[in-house]
Amino acid sequence: MSAPEYKFQHYSPTVVLGRLNRTANLTKGKTSMNWYQLQTPQNTWLVDGLVTSDGHAAICGKPKAGKSSFVRSLICSVIKSKDFIGRHIDIPPGAGRVLLIHLDRKDQPERVAEELRKLGITEPESNRLIFKTAQDMPEDF
Repeated sequence: MSAPEYKFQHYSPTVVLGRLNRTANLTKGKTSMNWYQLQTPQNTWLVDGLVTSDGHAAICGKPKAGKSSFVRSLICSVIKSKDFIGRHIDIPPGAGRVLLIHLDRKDQPERVAEELRKLGITEPESNRLIFKTAQDMPEDF
C-alpha cells in the first residue's frame, strides 16, 4: 500500500473533523457548522506563533533530522528568555522554567547535559531546568 493510499484510509469524517467537535456528512457535502466564519482564537504565545503558553507541542521527524538539537536549543531559549529561530520568547528574563523528560536511551543524559552547557545554560540557570530520565519514571508508568 503506498503512502497516499494509506493517508486517510482509516479515518471517518467524524475523526477527521473531531478537533472541531463536529461531525460531517461528506457524501452530501454538508457540515453541521459554517467553517468559513470560524474566528481564529486569541493565543498567548510562549514562542511567538509557534508554541502556545497553555498548550503542547510535538517535535517529530526522521532519525538524525535534528529533533534533539532543536528541542535543546528551544530549552536554552526559554531558560535564557532569548529569541528562538527568529521568534520572540514571551518570558521575563530569569523566569523561564522547563521540565525535560528525556526518554531516549541511545542519547545518554551526560551527553544531553554537556550540550545544554555548551548552548550556554549556566549553573545558576540550571535550577530552572528539571531534567528527568526513564529511571525517574514510576515502575507502573
